[in-house]
Amino acid sequence: MAKNTKMTELSVEFIARRHHLMAFIEWLVRDPDVAEDIFQQVWVRLAEAVETGTEIRDLDKWCRTVARNTFLQGKRKKSAKHELVDSRLIDLAQEAFAEQDDAQDDWLNRGRALKECVRSLTDRHQQLLELRYDQGLPVSKIASITSRTASAVMMALSRIRGILRSCIKRRVGLAGER
Repeated sequence: MAKNTKMTELSVEFIARRHHLMAFIEWLVRDPDVAEDIFQQVWVRLAEAVETGTEIRDLDKWCRTVARNTFLQGKRKKSAKHELVDSRLIDLAQEAFAEQDDAQDDWLNRGRALKECVRSLTDRHQQLLELRYDQGLPVSKIASITSRTASAVMMALSRIRGILRSCIKRRVGLAGER
């Protein structure tokens, strides 16, 4: 596979998993600015690995390991007393995050399914969802805007949620069979 194609594929996967990796990094450093710096360093190391032809079998594990090592290197450089960091605790955190990798895939699949299901709704149903969840309007205001009663809006939203729930189950179930 060409390096550019490989980099594109890994980039898409890397960005899709940003929140999961950032959660791990923020757990390590407890500082959002430092976490962002480490995240960017992981990105640079990923680009370097692709450039040198390094095989990456498990992107999540690879990224967490690079983040861990980057954190530990920074900790060693900044510590005048050569304070020891308990790497066993970091190893346990890596394992805990690794256990969540499959769950993350499930959530990503559900998120994609939700977007597809919302697109399949009627314009009127999409409008109700937009008003309620995107704009955060109360049911009484939505009722006024749509010339419906509050009860009718609540019933419609309940039905829409049921439609979306069924649609997501179908789509996620179909994705699991592929």
